[in-house]
Amino acid sequence: MERQSYPTRELTLAVAGPDDDADLRRLMRETPMGGSISVAFEREPSFFWGSAVEGECTTVVAREPSGRAVALFSHSVRPSWVAREPRRLGYLSALRIAPAYRARRGLLIRGFAHVRRLQDAASDVPPYAITTIVSDNRAAVRLLEAGLRGLPRYTRRDDMITLAAPCWRRRYRPVPGLEVREATAGDLDEIVAALQRFGRRHVFGPVWDASTLTDPARCRDLRVEDFVVATRGGRVVGCVALWDQSGFRQSVVHGYSGALAWTRHLVSLAAPLLGVPRLPGEGRRLHHAALSHLAVDDDDAEVGRAVVGFAADRARPRGYQYLTTMLCERHPLLAAMRQLLRPIEYRSTLYLVSWDDVDGPEGIPHLEVAVL
Repeated sequence: MERQSYPTRELTLAVAGPDDDADLRRLMRETPMGGSISVAFEREPSFFWGSAVEGECTTVVAREPSGRAVALFSHSVRPSWVAREPRRLGYLSALRIAPAYRARRGLLIRGFAHVRRLQDAASDVPPYAITTIVSDNRAAVRLLEAGLRGLPRYTRRDDMITLAAPCWRRRYRPVPGLEVREATAGDLDEIVAALQRFGRRHVFGPVWDASTLTDPARCRDLRVEDFVVATRGGRVVGCVALWDQSGFRQSVVHGYSGALAWTRHLVSLAAPLLGVPRLPGEGRRLHHAALSHLAVDDDDAEVGRAVVGFAADRARPRGYQYLTTMLCERHPLLAAMRQLLRPIEYRSTLYLVSWDDVDGPEGIPHLEVAVL
């Protein structure tokens, strides 16, 4: 018997709690992000473990009268760099709607009304939040950029490039005068200082301090020993971490569309010769880790290649298929990372989301893909 569909006005929306965990995880599994590669970002074994790395996260869940969850809207607040100063900043993370409800404008209006209340209730935040949308998810882009009454304004800010690099090639090359090594607990303060110098020169990136980096919820499964540091004259001038989040966040391929749908097998066969990643089959989980917490003094390309190359070589014996990181298209380090990693690239758009006409700060964004 076909499941009954209810009008939007009969849905109930409420802030999610621990009892909603199973339904939230189901929605994440069943609502992959569209695009040329359709990927579901799962949150096993706990939805709330995955959302905790985003900051102070609140999720609103929509249910039919039967009790079935059909949508979720997440809003988080975390300390970020805004105009060279640490400031709490809103971020719209997970927005998932069951296919039968995606054309229901009323559900979007009601969901975003909850999000607006969360944004307004947050203390000391700018009058906007940020979010990213995969650029070839055209349906979502058209809908959210349409300026529909009752929905917030989505203002394009920058193009962001996610780099997915294969792990079967050695990449590290020594640089004279630069020592590159695995970090130890004694490097924590220097790592924090490097991250803060780098963050201050950009906008919208997380503010990292010692308490956050060692917080078992905010940086779950990340240790100081997962960092690689580059030192010159005994001072840390660059760092990056190899963050395996598979224990609480997973990426599962649901399918391919467009040219990739019929070229995927050819690309995978030729991948070792071309030096590009193989494309996984449908239903397969990507075994990957994030190249997170990147910081490079003065955007020095040699230092950037050294720390990322050293970290990538550490990943090879661990059996990862891919490493992922994100840079703004305008970022000075992007060309060096493309040359080093030879990745598959995924383009997304960074938006300012507001209910009023506002402008954000100037500067090159640097988002942390591991906490989006």
